[in-house]
Amino acid sequence: MSESIIPGGSNGKLTVAIVLFAILAGGPLVRWWTRPPVVESGNLKHLQVLMTAVSSRNQEQLERIEGKISGQLEAGEMSMKEHQAFQKIITQAKSGEWEQAYQESFRLAEGQLSRRRTPSSADQGHSHDHSSHDHHHGHDQDKK
Repeated sequence: MSESIIPGGSNGKLTVAIVLFAILAGGPLVRWWTRPPVVESGNLKHLQVLMTAVSSRNQEQLERIEGKISGQLEAGEMSMKEHQAFQKIITQAKSGEWEQAYQESFRLAEGQLSRRRTPSSADQGHSHDHSSHDHHHGHDQDKK
């Protein structure tokens, strides 16, 4: 008669519990760890141009966007992580791996959904709190 480690339980149940925990906790952790970097608001347009260049297999447009993102990095308008993500896609496309480059650009774009960004300079002068404004929304009863 063998004794179990946990009173009233069995080693098999413990193993199943550990495996289940690893699967449930590990999934979100892996997604978080492998999630693409946040592309700041001012650089989202460059991602769109990059996706267009890759999907149309336009080498000339690819060269232009590479110059743009290098300029963004040098100007401090793009983080190194952002630049590396863009550059990875550009390198894939330049080596003829257009389909992989498109998949990676789509993954980068998809990774931007519901992401928090630092406010761009255009956003800083505008408050989204419109509670102090008097909005009638078509209910102009004051005009009688």
